[in-house]
Amino acid sequence: MVYARPALTLAAGFFLAHSILWGDPGFGSLRKKKLSLPIRQPAVVRLANTSIAFTGSSANRTFAQIQDVLLTSLAAEMLDNEKTLVRKSTPAEAEWALGLAVTGFSVAAPRERVDNVGKSGAAYVRWTGSLRVAYQVLDRSGRAHDAGNVSYNYDKEFTTGARFGSSTFTRLSVPGLKKSAINREPHTPDDVRDILVAEVVGQIAKKLGNTSKTIDVDIATGEDHLNRAADFMENRLWSRALDEIEKTPVFPKPESEAYRQYDLGLVHEAMAYDAKVFKDQKADLLAAQEYYDKALEMNRKEKYFVATVARVKDDLARYKAFEGMQKSDQKQVAQQPSAPPAAAPKTVAAPKTQVATAKSQSSAAPKPASPTSKSASSGKTLQASDVIEMFSAGVPESQIVDIIRTSPVRFDPLDKDTAIALARAKLPVTLQNELRKKVGAALLGPAKTSATGK
Repeated sequence: MVYARPALTLAAGFFLAHSILWGDPGFGSLRKKKLSLPIRQPAVVRLANTSIAFTGSSANRTFAQIQDVLLTSLAAEMLDNEKTLVRKSTPAEAEWALGLAVTGFSVAAPRERVDNVGKSGAAYVRWTGSLRVAYQVLDRSGRAHDAGNVSYNYDKEFTTGARFGSSTFTRLSVPGLKKSAINREPHTPDDVRDILVAEVVGQIAKKLGNTSKTIDVDIATGEDHLNRAADFMENRLWSRALDEIEKTPVFPKPESEAYRQYDLGLVHEAMAYDAKVFKDQKADLLAAQEYYDKALEMNRKEKYFVATVARVKDDLARYKAFEGMQKSDQKQVAQQPSAPPAAAPKTVAAPKTQVATAKSQSSAAPKPASPTSKSASSGKTLQASDVIEMFSAGVPESQIVDIIRTSPVRFDPLDKDTAIALARAKLPVTLQNELRKKVGAALLGPAKTSATGK
């Protein structure tokens, strides 16, 4: 028995250490995993199924060249991110206008130095530059929906002759930017200029279109269910990860339970970015924020929770701004006065109480309405972009047909940009023909899936 005591003590010590390392979750070196989480952020301004024009100005004549490069890069980036967006030449032709003003730009000559260490040495070259831009987004009425100042300062040092993509270059995680533009080692002032432009364009573009990027996050482990949940999250199996975390018993210590709450928030955040419907995205983000807030409240010593809470609050603020803009647009449409009775054709009823009657009789209308007609029950003139938006959102075709038939329509089937937008959206021929009927244009051939043959 005398010899058994050290063995028992050793065994007890082992199990105690094991419980310390694996009994509670956390971010210790043995109790966490790294996950590359793809996140999607909603746009501050919704620019989809619409048209836009780009304008520029500079505080100094010497900035003219960088201004042109910025406008070209920003237009390409936004049109590439949002396929339904159509570029127009002037603000008068577009529903939206984006104005850029270059307020500062500089690229310094490279500075070289030599660092001698014993018999060997190394040569270094340092590149610096800065770019400052102001921008604003206006709708057709001149109302500003977003504005701000964007800047980027570049200051990097490389060993002379470092290979392309050297590890000494800090990788920038900017959504939507070409890797060749942001991850390379500059060799000329124009290379630095391109890096500055890429960074500034990325900052603006992510506000004006749904963007995506990948960030590294920590997953708290240390318990069997949490360990399995981490494995599922690595394979993007969010629902199965959520099931495992919910099976995890509540930890008696608040500072330990905080990590389980954090994992619940993380999986809900991941589910939000994977969701296809706006309502589901918002609901999961709200759930993530609730869990993250609980985690921070239970363990205020964990600094990592602070940055996580800030990230989700920023995304939720974007959703609220997006939702507020939608409500504002709907309110403006509702307040728009309908056309005076004298201007309305006699064949269509104008009062709202007769909308149902107008819909039931629309198929018997002998003549299509003119493009500028204000005769429909809705006060808003319908455009091709509105029909594309309804179709993309999953509104039933029969309902879209009713809306087209009972609304004034502005549609030019011979406009190149309109034709491209319709093709990109894969708008059914039946809906295109409803638009054509309203403006008296020749109808397209029947859709292949049409059962009526009309």
